[in-house]
Amino acid sequence: MSQGGTGYYGRECDWWSVGVFIYELLVGDTPVHSESLVGTYGKIMDHKNILTFPDDIEMSKDGKDLICAFLSSKEVRLGRTGVDEIKCHPFFKNNQWTFDTI
Repeated sequence: MSQGGTGYYGRECDWWSVGVFIYELLVGDTPVHSESLVGTYGKIMDHKNILTFPDDIEMSKDGKDLICAFLSSKEVRLGRTGVDEIKCHPFFKNNQWTFDTI
């Protein structure tokens, strides 16, 4: 959207990229691939209807929720209020490590 002059590139774009990266790590494929650049852009813009999770990939509810929280509209995207919001997500709650010890 920033290319048309109606938007800007902010930190929320980086959080979107984190969501794509986590999806690729857990699924092994990109969430919004198309054969053309315009097709990929179209899928990104229609992310509410495009994002799916393969049935043959085992993933926790918290993992799916984390990805969906990053791959969402910038107004509600995880991280919009800062990194502490991300640290509090249930996906990162465990008894093996913390953000301070990783």
